[in-house]
Amino acid sequence: DKVLLPLGLSCLESSGEEGIAPLPFLADRTRQILAKGTAMEEGEFTLLLRHLLDEPGEGVERVLIEYIQGAQIGDHLLGPIVNIMGIRPRDSFLPVLQDLVQHASNFNVRKQAIAAITQRNDEPAYNILITLQKTVTNSFLQKIVQSGLETIRQTHPYLGLLPQFLDGGQDVT
Repeated sequence: DKVLLPLGLSCLESSGEEGIAPLPFLADRTRQILAKGTAMEEGEFTLLLRHLLDEPGEGVERVLIEYIQGAQIGDHLLGPIVNIMGIRPRDSFLPVLQDLVQHASNFNVRKQAIAAITQRNDEPAYNILITLQKTVTNSFLQKIVQSGLETIRQTHPYLGLLPQFLDGGQDVT
């Protein structure tokens, strides 16, 4: 049977559940999109990756992480991928985003990674921003990290008290 996916993505084998593509297909399709990304318009590229990340499983996530960590993606594609990581948050993206904030050569990618972490708006994101607050040396990025912390504190006021509690009552923020 042929299973049709969003935007005409299709595969020849079904995984047994209607509308779900096998994981190897999704990983291969992700690699194809990344390879052709420079020839695509940014909107089309972003939309295709967003649809692939909507599919169940971790195949697409693993490929994106593999490409970023292997420095196989140029900054022109890395920015949209980082944005997608904020829009479609996954636990596996957080360490990659943190590493990008600390080590990416492109300043805009670093800003986008902070924004993607902040978009998660939860305790793991808050903890990473606390760590980044201590390690980021660029004053502009420090302000963005601080803004991200404030955003999360507004939604989850208890998180603002958590570092003080864990550090014995001293204000660590």
